Amino acid sequence: MVTSQHSTPWADIATKHDLDSLRIELRAEIGQLRGELRGEIGQLRGEFHRDLGVLTRTLMISMLTTLIAVAGLAFGAARLI
Repeated sequence: MVTSQHSTPWADIATKHDLDSLRIELRAEIGQLRGELRGEIGQLRGEFHRDLGVLTRTLMISMLTTLIAVAGLAFGAARLI
């Protein structure tokens, strides 16, 4: 007597209805993930622009300070000559 592990050989075959249900679920999940990703990208853009502004101001202040220091040295050197 031969026994099989499955009562029907077709138990593991997906039906069209199964695939349609899975497609709907996957599209919903992808849509949700897309929304979350867009939100996170928007947040990163905001942080990037804020940090870029801070760094730009810091760089400009540093460059202005350096320019004033070099100008002071140049005027001091000119007086010595």
